[in-house]
Amino acid sequence: MNPSETKKHILKAIDSFKDYRIAVIGDIMLDEYLFGSTERLSPEAPIPIVKINKTNYILGGAANVANNIVKLGGKCHLIGIIGNDLYGKQIKRLLNESNINSDNVINNKKSTTVKTRVIGHRNNFQQIVRIDREDCNGLTTTERQKIIKYLEKNMRTFDCIILSDYDKGLFSKYIIEKIIKTADKNRKLIIGDIKGSNVLHYKGIDLITPNTKEAFEMTNEKDINKAAKIIQNKIAKKVILTQGANGMTIYDNNSKFHLPANKLEIFDVSGAGDTVIATLALGLCAGLNLKESAIAANYAAGVSVSKAGTATVNPDELISSIINEQ
Repeated sequence: MNPSETKKHILKAIDSFKDYRIAVIGDIMLDEYLFGSTERLSPEAPIPIVKINKTNYILGGAANVANNIVKLGGKCHLIGIIGNDLYGKQIKRLLNESNINSDNVINNKKSTTVKTRVIGHRNNFQQIVRIDREDCNGLTTTERQKIIKYLEKNMRTFDCIILSDYDKGLFSKYIIEKIIKTADKNRKLIIGDIKGSNVLHYKGIDLITPNTKEAFEMTNEKDINKAAKIIQNKIAKKVILTQGANGMTIYDNNSKFHLPANKLEIFDVSGAGDTVIATLALGLCAGLNLKESAIAANYAAGVSVSKAGTATVNPDELISSIINEQ
């Protein structure tokens, strides 16, 4: 298929994203943005004083993956843990506003994971500091069983499963293996964005999407192609290795294909990986092959990083990016 036909095929698939339902299981976070002005340095230390004048809350982590799915037109069921606190209530509000099914977002005694970014400006916006608040303790037996039972009962209703593992405590060897086994039994595609120490527990997953740093950490290898080969041998036969400004490389069994990054101005890379995996999942559900889905995801990532903060992409923006590529 030539490039023109490939684009037509992708554009047709985007129109059908609305027909697919995806389950996202993972570490749910809240991204808090504190915007202010900086006019002087503190007399206490050589740091700027930021006078806060606006606060924004945005879904982060697995919730951002879910948000990208619904903003692209798909349907999403989010499964995970938030705290029974004010930040957890903000997440529930945002999920409801975005029409993300959150019946299996469980409130527990853990505090909600929050990433706070302080943005100061004079002539332009600049991130001054990021503050992370997180509780990485694992699930209780009751919480773990609730998630597993829900998936065993409802797996057949989903077109694809995304595991969004930010290493914040939701995933253990037991729950990973149970999810993969249940998906395999129901012949459901399962994709993972994996961070942290759990990587070897994901053996048998269909596709994973590490960035270069994560791939090197997974394999103790410093060569991109060698790292991808190790991942294919030990975890997933299909790998999409994202490389920031260098684009992404698709490893599909024994074939390899590189996509350069789209030539849009990079404003903020926050959440770009979530946009990639959401678009990949919808593309594969809509009948695109892995290469075509990766091309669509590459366009979506280009749109995402051109926006400030943790951003999503809608179908019109994705279609425009594909049609108007320079």
